[in-house]
Amino acid sequence: MIYLIKDFSKVENLFDDYYLTQLKDVISEEVKIYVDDIDNPTSAMADLSGDLWFVGKPCKEMVMNKPKGWVEMYGQTEEWEKLILECWPEADKYIRNGIDRNPTFDKDNLKRIVSTLPKGYKLKKINSRIYNLCLKDDDLEDLVEGFNSKKDFFKYGCGYVITKKGKVVAGASSCTRYKNGIEIEIDTKKEERRKGLASVCGAALILYCLEHNLTPLWDAANKISVHLAEKLGYKFSHEYNAYVISSIHDIEIKNPDKTSWEKYCGKYEMLIDDFHLEEVFIKDGDLYAKVIDREDGKDLICRLIPIGPNKFGRLWGMVQITFCDDCLIIDNKKCKKIS
Repeated sequence: MIYLIKDFSKVENLFDDYYLTQLKDVISEEVKIYVDDIDNPTSAMADLSGDLWFVGKPCKEMVMNKPKGWVEMYGQTEEWEKLILECWPEADKYIRNGIDRNPTFDKDNLKRIVSTLPKGYKLKKINSRIYNLCLKDDDLEDLVEGFNSKKDFFKYGCGYVITKKGKVVAGASSCTRYKNGIEIEIDTKKEERRKGLASVCGAALILYCLEHNLTPLWDAANKISVHLAEKLGYKFSHEYNAYVISSIHDIEIKNPDKTSWEKYCGKYEMLIDDFHLEEVFIKDGDLYAKVIDREDGKDLICRLIPIGPNKFGRLWGMVQITFCDDCLIIDNKKCKKIS
């Protein structure tokens, strides 16, 4: 039996030797704690806005207790990680980068970075209007949606954004609030990247934290995030594993009829905002799409998840693709098959 508890003190000891030990100090209402025993828990799962952290004694029932939708799972030990893959074989593994949890900063350097804000841009603290703008933007919503409500964000959170002609183009904020610190979230609109904006708003947020006796913590999803962290004064610590289960799996058809899949294969005349879809093919019994990322020109291979007789979803998102006799339809755009 799995139980939801509100008293985090009952599981504090299970986090003591964990890299993200600050999880036990989350002070807002955004975290849910599940345990195997209400009085004397030996296993626990912290659900922090869809990020699931497993600690203590590995428990299969705990791992199976995931919420619906997109989740990322992290195991305290290799035994937890093996259990995650056993329970959820569709989970997609990737490497995250741990950053030193006891950072020291050069305030003069941070102020210098803030001063490099390009002409035509403005640095602003997140207020109610900016909160609403971020929440409506798919590229920037992560800056504010880590909390249950706007009220919670301004009670526990903080952040800065950069605007251009009145529109928010980048930001740095608290995605999580601890008793004595925050976890930093940084996002930039794709068309505004490589202009130093992330560095400016990140430096501004760190300076704010230092002025208010808060420790600004950082955890990096990729090497680009590591390099940005190091520029701001952090130090890389170690790599660790994360396991993603896409929300597409909630509507995935199990044991689909694959008799029509061969005719879907081939090259397509396709261009959408994020990538160019070049080719569809079958590999090891599954359907895949080869795409070219428009931002960096790299080839990407995406497995297509069956969600209908001729309808598929992309593994790392909810984009739906419908195959017709001589074309496919994606994001309401018809794309002709050329071979």
